[in-house]
Formats: sequence, C-alpha cells, structure tokens
Amino acid sequence: MRRLPLSFKILLAALLPLLAFAAVGIIANYYAHRAHDIARKAHYLASTESEAELGRRLVAVGHATAALLHAEDVTALQPGDEASRAYRALREKLSRVAKQSGVRRLYAFTPTGESLCDTAPGAAIGDRYYHLGSEGPLLGRVLAGGAEASMLFTGKDRVPYKTGYTPLRSEAGAVVAVLAVEGATGSYASLRRLETQLRSLSGGLWSPVRIGLLMGLALLVLVGSSLLIARSITRPVRRLVEAAGIIGGGDLSRPVEVVSGDEIGVLAASLDAMRRDLLRREQELQMMLAGIAHEVRNPLGGMELFAGLLHDEVKDEPEKREMVERIRRELEYLGRVVNEFLDYARQARLEVRPVSLRALAGEVAALVAAEAESRTVSLVVEADGEPLAAADPEKLRRAILNVLRNAVQATPAGGLVSVLAYEAGDRARLRIRDTGPGIAADVLDKIFDAFYTTKERGTGLGLALVQKIVESHGGRIDVESAPGAGSVFTFDLPRPDPTAGTP
Repeated sequence: MRRLPLSFKILLAALLPLLAFAAVGIIANYYAHRAHDIARKAHYLASTESEAELGRRLVAVGHATAALLHAEDVTALQPGDEASRAYRALREKLSRVAKQSGVRRLYAFTPTGESLCDTAPGAAIGDRYYHLGSEGPLLGRVLAGGAEASMLFTGKDRVPYKTGYTPLRSEAGAVVAVLAVEGATGSYASLRRLETQLRSLSGGLWSPVRIGLLMGLALLVLVGSSLLIARSITRPVRRLVEAAGIIGGGDLSRPVEVVSGDEIGVLAASLDAMRRDLLRREQELQMMLAGIAHEVRNPLGGMELFAGLLHDEVKDEPEKREMVERIRRELEYLGRVVNEFLDYARQARLEVRPVSLRALAGEVAALVAAEAESRTVSLVVEADGEPLAAADPEKLRRAILNVLRNAVQATPAGGLVSVLAYEAGDRARLRIRDTGPGIAADVLDKIFDAFYTTKERGTGLGLALVQKIVESHGGRIDVESAPGAGSVFTFDLPRPDPTAGTP
C-alpha cells in the first residue's frame, strides 16, 4: 500500500477542519436563506392582504359617508363659498367622519378634478388635484359607477397611504362628484418595520457567491501556509533521509546538520551521534585490520620462507618434498583467505575516472587466458562502440576478474565464455556469459551473500566483494541463470558526467 507523503498529510490535517467548518457554514447559510425567503414571502402576503384590507375599509367608509351627503348640495359649492354655512357644515361632517373612522383625510371633487370640499388644512374650493392625473383609468371606473381603491403611496411624512374613491350620485342617479377617503393602516407600519429588519438581515446574510469567494480565498491562504509549514517540516526530514543514505552507503565523514531544536533536530542529533559511533568503530576496525595484516602476514611470510628452505633441503627425498609442497599450498591458501577478509572489510576508497570497458575487459581476459586455454574453454571479448564507465580501474578490474575467473572455472571443456561491453542510455554495461551448468534458483538468491559458498574450499567473499565494489561505484550487478542454461552476469555502471572535466 502506497503511503501518503508527509507534506500531504500536513495539508490534509489543516484542510479537513476548515472543510468541515465550511460545510457546516454553507448548510447553516442555506437554511438561513430558506428561512429568510419564507419570511419575505410571509411579509409579502401579509403586506398584500393588509393593503387590500385597507382599500376595502376606505371604500366602506366612502360608501357610508356618501350615504350621509346630498350630492346636489356638494356640487352646488362654488369658489369663494369657503365661509358659507353649507361649506362649513359639510367640512365639519367630513372631519367628524375622518376622526371617528380613523382615516387621514376626506375630500370631494368634480369629475374634472377640482376640489369641492377637503378636510386638509388650507384647501380651497376649485383647487385642482394634480395627482389625480395618474389615476385616470381608476377614476374612469369610479365615474362609471364603481368604487375603487388606489395603489399604495408614500406621503410627505414617509408613511404609506391609500385612497378609496366612491361616486356621489344625484337624485337622478347620475355620478356628479367623487368622494375620496385617504388613510393608513396601523398594521402596515409594523410590516414596514418588519421589511426594514428583513432587508437588514438580507444584507447580513452572505450569498453563495460571496461564501464561495471567501472560501476560495481562505483555501488559497491555508493551502499556501500549509505548504510552507509542510515544507519547513519535510525539508529537514529529506535532509535526514539523504544523510541516512550517505551513512548507509559507508560515508561516515560527513556530519549530519542539526538546524533546529525540535523533535526533528533531536533526531538529527541522534543520527549524527550514531554516525560518530559508527565512524569510531570503523576506525577501530581498520586499526584491527592493520594489526591482523601485521600479526598474521608476517608469520605467514616467515613460514613461507622456511618452507622454501625446507623444500630445498629435501629435494632428493620425494616423500618429504611432497609434504613440504602440501605445507606451501596450505600457506598460500591461508594467505589468500587473509587477503580476501581484509579486502572485504576495508572501506573502499575510489579514484574514479573515465574507464574504457573494452580495454579493461581485454586486460582481464588476458589474465585468465592461460587458465581458459588449459581448460579448453573459448574466451571471446567484444564491444559495441567505445563504452566508458565512471569507475576506479583497479577496483573494477578486480571485480571483473573475479566473475570472469568463476565463469571460466564453471564452464566445461569445449564451452564458451563471452564478454560484451556496451552502452545503454546513461549507463555503461559489461556482460559476462558462460555455457556452464547454471545456478539453481535456491542458490541464485544467496550467491552475493558474504561467507556463502558452494565450493569445498572457499571463503564465500568473492562475489560479495564484487557486489560491494560495483555498488560503491553507484552501480549494480545482476545475474540470470538456470540449471543447464549457463549464467549471465551484467555490470551496470554510471557513465562519466559529460559536463565534468576529465581528471
């Protein structure tokens, strides 16, 4: 299962609470909008019904008042009659009706729109009501005998009013004047306050677009800050990973940088302390190896010297000479074992430079040519072009020699060992193929393990040392084999950097 990067986990940890909060906010805002819409609809229905009820009441007041008036007396009034008894009586009657019914104003006017009587202060007979010009269709219906209510309008006092129009009929039944009843509803003032509150609430509610923009901006800010925080955390972690890789690769000389005092800094300090401990042990191991080289090789050299002298002393005694030859072979084998142990344990120090794999393969083939000839094994070296590898020629020569000698020794008489050098992209490769018996699958997975060997006498360090040398170059060695099909060992090595100067 693929694991999420640490930076992604940090980003999720920051975003998930915000997304949850945003979801709750969006849902709450949605239901707030729903409630606000319901309230507005209720307000609209209430205001509509209140307005209609006001119109019906004003018309009813107009009908009741019209029944108290004589149309001929009203239409008989002429400009200048404001001081007459008839006008004062009519105006007083209209004012009393206005007070008792709770309306604002009553006034009567001719079909052409001139005032006949008006409860408003300062009104005179004959004054023209210019506002009636916008009520043309409505007044037409009133003059035709119907009763109508006007649309709601706002007075100078910023209060909404409505006017009910009732026709005044003569004795003969003809419409000779119109009575207007103007009033405001008390409930409408409350509705106006409710409307104001709803508008204020609407301004406080955020639309989905505004919420989306705010959420987008918040996400951008949070993602940016989270990425910065994640980077500040993952960067030292990556440095620790690189440092661990360097230590794992065997380079113990580079200190681990400690850049903070937090947990990552403590981890870096612990890693550096481990590096110092490993370096100290490595140095102790190298000193021990130097002691082995001195304490073991010197006695071996002395024994080889005296064995040679003894060989000369018994050259005329075949039985004793054979025993001395056996001693010399054992000493030679023991020296090889000591050298292999020392070579495997030492930290390789590479002197890397461009190396021609064609030339190096030819040199190694020349070293094993005599052994191949003695076993009647054909040895062929080929190259595709002039492949170059970035390698230490001495270390790489030893690794190739080990594999090539094993291939010759594993190939039966009349067999073939071929060596091919070539390039593959940015890699240089060397392939060694033999026609030997092959390697069983259960053995194939272990051939590079240290101290594993199928030979009666052997340290099991040969191929382990080969792998160590190749990997120290930043390369790898692969093997393909099956019983009866021979074996193929492939060295995969980096090519020289074309931008770097040749040392």
